[in-house]
Amino acid sequence: MDLAPRLVRPATLADLEALPPTWRGEILDDTLYAFPRPRAPHVRRVVGRDRAGEDPGPLR
Repeated sequence: MDLAPRLVRPATLADLEALPPTWRGEILDDTLYAFPRPRAPHVRRVVGRDRAGEDPGPLR
């Protein structure tokens, strides 16, 4: 698994804005943490309802 190189300087807002749109990130203690956004089935499950307003049940 390829890991992103470590920054040798504190993370900045520009580093956060440079993330791809499908990723989200946050800066904690001058360190940028980034991870992909959840896919649609997971988002619906976290919200707790499907498009029809029904509980979708467990993830498949």
